Amino acid sequence: MTLVVGVDAGASHTEALLAADRTPVARRTGGPGVLVPGHADKAANLIAELVAGLVRHAGGGQPLDALVVGAAGAGRESNRVALEEALRAARVALCVQVTTDGHIAVQSAFGDHPGIVLSAGTGSIGLGRDPAGVMRRAGGHGWRFGDEGSGYALARAGLGAAARAADGRGPSTELAERLPRAAGCTAVTGLLEWARDADVPAIAGLATAVLEASGAGDAVANGLVTAAARDLAAHVHALLSYFPSGQGAPVAFSGSLLSAPSPMRRAVLAALEPDSHRIVVTDVAVDPPAGAVALAARLCR
Repeated sequence: MTLVVGVDAGASHTEALLAADRTPVARRTGGPGVLVPGHADKAANLIAELVAGLVRHAGGGQPLDALVVGAAGAGRESNRVALEEALRAARVALCVQVTTDGHIAVQSAFGDHPGIVLSAGTGSIGLGRDPAGVMRRAGGHGWRFGDEGSGYALARAGLGAAARAADGRGPSTELAERLPRAAGCTAVTGLLEWARDADVPAIAGLATAVLEASGAGDAVANGLVTAAARDLAAHVHALLSYFPSGQGAPVAFSGSLLSAPSPMRRAVLAALEPDSHRIVVTDVAVDPPAGAVALAARLCR
């Protein structure tokens, strides 16, 4: 029996999938596994703990044959190598490979075929494999100067709108009530104090309140969702430039903001409508750990 594990190490959580002879057996979820320069050991320890739990689930009597980790931050080669070396030193598997979280997402959605994955959760990124087999990316540059259209960006815009409404500098909006309530505060002043000390995932968690306000018809929230959708659609537009003009591209959505009932998904579909002659939005499930498992199985050949 061949045992492999595929791991999706992201900004908000890490998910590991164990497969026996390519058949999924069990999953485990842990904390954030995003790669930070100089701290590969922290991510490696988290991943090793998840893998150990999965191996125990399988009986614990057989070493893990292969591990593939797709990690946020692995696009920087020094980060990727550092994590790969740390995992090899920990002897978590006979074969270890670290790649980007985008690679495993595209592999999950399209296998070895061309296609584009638009992902929006805490952060945002557009990923794709062009017809020549080259991996491409758009965005995903982090909350400081990127991640447009992400949960963090949408929540940050919502915080600004709530602050302006409270000051009388902007139109009234349900966000002035919904966002404090979502953060466990009683007013906008308390919300802003809370936000000053909150980390990126905590602030991104407020995006749900913005989407709910949009779904309830709040004009300000609707405007924020529409703007975020245009930002997300721009990722797809950028990746389409790598496809010949006469050739279309399948597009898959991933991440909590783009789930089927989300107002953001509808807004992104509307923003992509002008390109409908070139793209086909598919309903394929994007399961990054499964994509990592498929890559891990190849290491065992």
